[in-house]
Amino acid sequence: MTHKTIRSRLPAKLRVLVETELDSHINAHLGARHFSHIRKVHSASAKTKSGPQASQAPILEANLSVYGSDCGLLARKGLHDVQPLGWVLLLCPRPGLIAQVELQEKNKHPVITRVSTGSSVVRLKKALDRALANRRGRVDFELRALRIPALHLFALWTHRRKNSQDDCLVATTSNFAGLLPGRIYRRTKAEALLKKRATEMILRWYERVQKETERDQPAAVFLLGADR
Repeated sequence: MTHKTIRSRLPAKLRVLVETELDSHINAHLGARHFSHIRKVHSASAKTKSGPQASQAPILEANLSVYGSDCGLLARKGLHDVQPLGWVLLLCPRPGLIAQVELQEKNKHPVITRVSTGSSVVRLKKALDRALANRRGRVDFELRALRIPALHLFALWTHRRKNSQDDCLVATTSNFAGLLPGRIYRRTKAEALLKKRATEMILRWYERVQKETERDQPAAVFLLGADR
């Protein structure tokens, strides 16, 4: 994969939007030297004899379409009916720093919903590097991201267009789905865990609603008797 700056890979309006939000995020965090990823930025800047504030066109590492689902759909159909949620840009804005920019389309215009750096973004970059290393010249290979908000899951998803059973997922965040961050899961295993956790979450919700209904029922009966 040949890395290019976003100035050669993104439309002008989107590039300006991304660079503005990214610079704001990074400049706000450069003083937080207690973060390990910020210390790496200062260390890399010292080696190149350039200040950490030095501006450069970010290098675009990946542009991933993001898919997602709610627990009901996930419990019934697994990953077979996920919906597009937006996309994620993985960028290198400074030497030694990886950033993640999340976007959605609103009123036919891209809107940035989140900019982040840190351990989960580093895990995404490592998962991406491993996926690209294992690509081995395949042309039916698509890089995606999977987000299940109810399970706090964000994962890199390598999708085979002609044989989706060969798909793999790597979670980059701690989650309720049971997928260990950084571990590669074949689709069959990951989908089974996702369907199980989604079903358990739905059942817990029904149990909670039932208990609340039973708790409130005596008061409702008492009030009805008082009206008589």
